[in-house]
Amino acid sequence: MAEEGVNLLPNLKTLVIELQNEDNTWVDPIPFFQRLEVPALTCLRLALNGADFGYLLPSFKDLAHRAKFALEILTLELPTEISEKTLVKLLATLPTLTMFTLKSDINQRLLSNLTISMLDPTSGRPITECLPNLRRLNYTGCISFTPDKLITMVKNRGKFAGVERIDNIDIKYYNKDWAQEDPNVMREFYRQLDAQEGFSTGVDIT
Repeated sequence: MAEEGVNLLPNLKTLVIELQNEDNTWVDPIPFFQRLEVPALTCLRLALNGADFGYLLPSFKDLAHRAKFALEILTLELPTEISEKTLVKLLATLPTLTMFTLKSDINQRLLSNLTISMLDPTSGRPITECLPNLRRLNYTGCISFTPDKLITMVKNRGKFAGVERIDNIDIKYYNKDWAQEDPNVMREFYRQLDAQEGFSTGVDIT
């Protein structure tokens, strides 16, 4: 039986939360998170238009711990400034994710070697913190990772026991100068991807 003041939705599998800020007003969603119980949730989309994700993160992590849902698909649309470390800490608590999508409308680089290393099972992290079930990664925003780091991560996931290989990586980046720094590096990057043996990961970086 749900506690008084708790909204128990035992069969809810998909939840979409969109916060609008068109008229400079903002409704604090934390009371909503605090009352929510969604133990069957597998798919979540958060569109935080003007909200501070760092402010919301503790309540979201408390919800995940309280409801003990096995989230498989997570989409975050984050136009406000956040730190990549904050995102990594969140992802490390969601080992059941099979697909992660991150969209950012700001000029902040939220996909660097920090996140790529987190996905690498040889990085020294516990396997549960490396998103061991992740099969698809989608990112839109600015990037700053090095291609060799991505190659290493993809290869290591393909041969590490207990960790799924990533089937598809789709990256749309705003800072077009990233690929222009050294065209030879990008050519070698795609050559190494094509040379993988025994498995294939689709990588689209545009």
